[in-house]
Amino acid sequence: ALHPQKVRIDRFARGYTGKVDQQLLDRAFQDGIGAVSANGILGDPEGASERIGKACLDAVTSLIADYARARGA
Repeated sequence: ALHPQKVRIDRFARGYTGKVDQQLLDRAFQDGIGAVSANGILGDPEGASERIGKACLDAVTSLIADYARARGA
């Protein structure tokens, strides 16, 4: 979304698409994304667009901020 010229469409791959809950977030933050996704990708790029990318960045930013607040960071 921020740098569309850097998007490598030929490398799109589906990653973890299950439920994102507190348990998954805790594991990802403690053990890294690789602990919850074999290829290190969260989500499915099918239908990706700049609009969706920006919405995802906003949502993830909120999740990270909420997580940090809850942990007292």
